Amino acid sequence: MMKLAPFLLTLPLLSSMGALAQPVQTGNKPNIVIILADDLGQGDIGAFNAASKLRTPNLDKLAHEGMAFQDAHSGSGVCTPTRYGLLTGRYAFRSKLKRGVLQGYSTPLIDPGQATIASVAKQAGYATACIGKWHLGLNWQKQDPAKALFEGDPQSPTSANADYTKPVDGIRQLGFDYSFVLPASLDMPPYCLIKNGRVVNPNMQTIQGHDMQEREVFYRTGDLSTGMTMPQFLPAFINEANAFIERHSRSPFLLYLPLSAPHTPWAIEEKFRGSSTIGTYGDFVQQTDYYIGQVLATLEKNGLSRNTIVIFASDNGSYWTEADIKASGHQSNNNLRGMKADIFDGGHRIPMLVRWPGNVPANVTNQTTVCLTDLLATIADVTRQPIPSATAEDSYSLLPLFDQKKAARYKRPFTIHHSGDGKFAIRKGDWKYVSSLGSGGFSKPKNIVAQTGEATGQLYNMKTDPSEQTNLFLEKPKVVAEMAKALAVFEEVGKP
Repeated sequence: MMKLAPFLLTLPLLSSMGALAQPVQTGNKPNIVIILADDLGQGDIGAFNAASKLRTPNLDKLAHEGMAFQDAHSGSGVCTPTRYGLLTGRYAFRSKLKRGVLQGYSTPLIDPGQATIASVAKQAGYATACIGKWHLGLNWQKQDPAKALFEGDPQSPTSANADYTKPVDGIRQLGFDYSFVLPASLDMPPYCLIKNGRVVNPNMQTIQGHDMQEREVFYRTGDLSTGMTMPQFLPAFINEANAFIERHSRSPFLLYLPLSAPHTPWAIEEKFRGSSTIGTYGDFVQQTDYYIGQVLATLEKNGLSRNTIVIFASDNGSYWTEADIKASGHQSNNNLRGMKADIFDGGHRIPMLVRWPGNVPANVTNQTTVCLTDLLATIADVTRQPIPSATAEDSYSLLPLFDQKKAARYKRPFTIHHSGDGKFAIRKGDWKYVSSLGSGGFSKPKNIVAQTGEATGQLYNMKTDPSEQTNLFLEKPKVVAEMAKALAVFEEVGKP
């Protein structure tokens, strides 16, 4: 572990940890707050990228007060599979259902009997809440049971058949006592808020979507609750999260706060417009940092900061193209190859921060390869709860990594990577093996067919070649054989 470099922070910050009020909660159970950004690149945050053109003072301060994981990964390069892995401790390819990106009217991906971070915490006596972007499917009821939930192209439904006045379940069954969610991404209908299984405003209007070429305003045609606008969703989540913290300031709680930002559309509030030097995306990232600061401030105001584990991460890499890099001079994915959805590290290596005063050392970086699937085992470890058998197969407690003397106890043997197009890779130590050619995601070429005598897959030494520029597939046949076998065994029967 090493000390973080200092950064010049030019926006107002929270007061120092030394000035915090004493916790008002009784007992030793720490609160747990998990904040998940949406499509935020590692290079967007100053604590991970000294050359970042964006100002992220609250996240930088969180890094200085805790541990920054430099080699953290999401379970996938896209939204839904990552969320499945974070909540269940298992890679999404283990699910009985499809492992791709769900839509707003999709049915639940997680089996109701599956253990989750919420069910584990609830078992330990925690109040539990999910506030933000859900994107794991819900049980919608239909106006006409004989018809599909929507007609036409499922990517752009223009005539939904959902009965917004009836209950919508699928979250409470997974251990969350309280929920206030957007069904999917803010570019997928229905655009509404659901509180404890009820649509807050069931009166809908149909809005016409915008083409993906206009990322700033991209969203699909569909139903929007009347009176709502896209920029209202993010602050609504923050206000609800702060209210939940206030209500539970005297009892242990787990708050899972998956934000809708900075995913498309880049629906910023006017007061943040023009705040960055790289355009609307930069403005939206800085707005996101501001609102994260509001949640941290609420913890501090209530004397909870010292007794709260704050975990911050992103669900995958940023959707930041080569053209964006050239135009802005900003490396959203921190010099990593590729972007969101790719099998390259730009698709799934993410920023991850952990603050837990007195338990996690401050102002250090950790180079260990970790995954968001590790959060369930970590929470079970913190709350001293058993993990149900035959579940959380891909989860390893992070607690040993918080103490350098115990770090060797972290036993993750392999880390699996999964692209938006279904390509797989496996990471072991310095080596990364990809079982196919191409990005498998948004970067071109997505797929490559090997010619006779050419490499049929990819092998990179991530220590000497973190940008994945030199394919060693043909030069290291023994390593390729070992990694390919491990990946095949892992997919078929679980842990090698």
